[in-house]
Amino acid sequence: MGFVDVSNPCPVQHTSQSSDFSINSTDSYSFVESDAFVVWKMHDLAIMRLITATLSSVAMSCAIGSSSSKDLWIRLKEQFSTKKKGIQGIIEIENPNLVKPKTMKAQDVDMGTTTELSRREREELEKQRARERYMRLLEQGKTEQARKDLERLALIREQRAEAAKIEKKKKLGL
Repeated sequence: MGFVDVSNPCPVQHTSQSSDFSINSTDSYSFVESDAFVVWKMHDLAIMRLITATLSSVAMSCAIGSSSSKDLWIRLKEQFSTKKKGIQGIIEIENPNLVKPKTMKAQDVDMGTTTELSRREREELEKQRARERYMRLLEQGKTEQARKDLERLALIREQRAEAAKIEKKKKLGL
């Protein structure tokens, strides 16, 4: 993208050509757009179209009146870059306790080494394992809660069986 960052600058727009077939003794010059400029302008317009195709309607208002992709990019950067307000722009303050995340490339990661878990991660992992162990015991009926649930279930089954017997007697008696 040499057009936006000016590593591919705009070439000279016009070249002068002298006409050798003039009748007068004074030479006449005409200016013609250079081929390099025409190609550069065509590429620059294509880049401007690509940028504007990705803009929202709010950002599109910044694009109006831009003469080149560089101009468009500068307008967008000025409009949407975060500006530090108040004293933040004057004094640079850095939190010494801030832990910045370490970024690594995928090729630098050693899959053979294990990383040590933090205290919170270990506690969370232990909590998750304990929950899974409890759920397995609950399913097997080995916990106090499971025993109480099974006793309640047996009581309810007895009550339903008795209710069914009474209902059956009523139907036969009528």
